[in-house]
Amino acid sequence: MQLLYLVMFVFIDLGSAGCRDGFVRVKDWCFSFTLRPTGLQETTNQCESQGAGLVTLDSAEKERALTQFIEDMRFFGIQQKINRIPVIGGSIACKTFDSSKLIIKDLQRSLQELVNTDNDAARFCEDFQKYGEKSKSYTFIKNAKIPLHFDPEERANLTTPEGFRIELSTIPGAGFGGFTERFVPKHTILGSYEGLTHLHHREDDLYSWQVEKVDSEGVYMIDAGSPAHSNWLRWLNCAGNVEQENVVAVACAGLILYMTTRDIEPGSEMFVWYGDGYGDYLKINRVHPESDLQGIFNIRASILSFDEDDRTVYSDGTPVTFTNWVPEAASDFVDNEFGLVLTYNGSNWKWFPEKDYRYFTGPEGLHLPYVCEDKTTYNEDGVIDPEYTEEDEDSVTERFPEKVVPPLPGQGLLKPDVVCDHIV
Repeated sequence: MQLLYLVMFVFIDLGSAGCRDGFVRVKDWCFSFTLRPTGLQETTNQCESQGAGLVTLDSAEKERALTQFIEDMRFFGIQQKINRIPVIGGSIACKTFDSSKLIIKDLQRSLQELVNTDNDAARFCEDFQKYGEKSKSYTFIKNAKIPLHFDPEERANLTTPEGFRIELSTIPGAGFGGFTERFVPKHTILGSYEGLTHLHHREDDLYSWQVEKVDSEGVYMIDAGSPAHSNWLRWLNCAGNVEQENVVAVACAGLILYMTTRDIEPGSEMFVWYGDGYGDYLKINRVHPESDLQGIFNIRASILSFDEDDRTVYSDGTPVTFTNWVPEAASDFVDNEFGLVLTYNGSNWKWFPEKDYRYFTGPEGLHLPYVCEDKTTYNEDGVIDPEYTEEDEDSVTERFPEKVVPPLPGQGLLKPDVVCDHIV
């Protein structure tokens, strides 16, 4: 049965003087809090629909006021129960929202599948090193026998085993793909990835795997770029999301072996993750949210981006000067535009960059609670101050001093240089 959660919009009287309806006064600032988990783009739209924006965390004082209010209101306790998800700041009203957006169980499942796949790959490699293709624990699919006389450029196609086929991929523009015409059980070994071997990676190696040498240090490449020197596994496309991914590439004994990670039904296309470098080439980021969401409570506060000088800036172009990133955040890869998430571990608040998690979450991305800030100037009755003029800018600047700091190494969240090696 589909669950529907009640969303309550609660108006807070205490301390809301000087803020319009829908916002609560927290020291010198006007905020509204929504604990209904929401995608990144919808968060922006919702704040804008209130005539506001996401928060500009430009000082430790402002962050502390915001996080102290969250602690005092026990938002994290409310969210954990998920019986009623309040939106703080607004007139009393009720509406429902579809709990399908709460993809926590799906994320937990996909994370467990990743762990299981890694463990299964390690067990298979251990077995393969002992028994090779004579193992009684795994079924090996062999290449089809190639005719005595054949067109060399057709070699890869001709190795396609019985019960499999090569045809146009279900991914538009991806060319050909590998399909099964029969039921393929989980942990079936589809074969060894074949190709020319060489020692140096080239930028155009879009069909290469990097493999560690068995008897010495170093690595070499298995390059299936030429259909005349490869087999049918070259046609398996890179997965675009976790639901597509049904094959894993196992580096073992100096080889790359393809193993199915789930039962595959007849007529299905087979997909394998080709590694972070190739994902970068396709603009696909395979980072699981669990790698970031370590706190007991997480709330989206801002959207940041990099300007043309590679400075980190808020959505209105204001440079990020005050920062409170988790220690490892500066070296993490992020897209040009990303969410700033406040995470609470039970004693401290930190920032972490919200990456592109759509590989695991779907097109809407990660759903999180969020906070909006109304930066309009109001009088004590909560309406726009009619006496406010540009001459009042000095008094506003005293409360919200402009801090423009030239970019320095280590200042803010620096965008690292990205090397596209597409080889794992």
